[in-house]
Amino acid sequence: MFDKSILRNNIIKFEELGINYWAINKNASSTLTMHFGEAVGDIQKPNLAEIQLGVSFKIKDEALSRYITPNEALNNGLLNFCVIRDPCRRFISVYNHLKHPQTEVQKNTISKARFDYNWTPNDFMQHIAHTFETGTKINKHWRPQIDFIKDITQFDHVVKQEHMTEQWPLSHIIGPPKYVANKTQHAEYDFDKQKLYRLYQQDFDELGYTI
Repeated sequence: MFDKSILRNNIIKFEELGINYWAINKNASSTLTMHFGEAVGDIQKPNLAEIQLGVSFKIKDEALSRYITPNEALNNGLLNFCVIRDPCRRFISVYNHLKHPQTEVQKNTISKARFDYNWTPNDFMQHIAHTFETGTKINKHWRPQIDFIKDITQFDHVVKQEHMTEQWPLSHIIGPPKYVANKTQHAEYDFDKQKLYRLYQQDFDELGYTI
């Protein structure tokens, strides 16, 4: 029986491409999962009801076997690849995702995240801080990036989302994606960047970002 706890690692083995993709939510993870999945035949078209809910793509059930543990990824001989993102941009992307859902699928995320539409970015930051302090309800969309990848030095290829197309490191295997899946409405907000730094200090410091 498939152990669903493995899914939390967000590491997908694409043996045909020679890579382990360490997906980080809100770092183009839907786009890249679809991109790599299409290349190896893992993607199937959603039915009409799913399309109406905003499902842009589906992964075949048998593709779940591609999800692996960090230990396997570091020892299976494949290239380890991840996309990192400016923590400030990622925070606003999560906030927009919850504040301005575009599809029913995105609306479902709101209830799981216990998000209040009336929250400002600073209110939302306080909610995140509470989940970190209590260790409960830490939604995957705001989990620290370093929590997904642990140690950036163990990767063969790391690319910043801000420069993903022009600095794409896998051109010898597959080109960069030409579309965006699960796109979030773009809006800018003022927020307490110092507080965000305190929440995500490891992400800022270890991934090479400043406020």
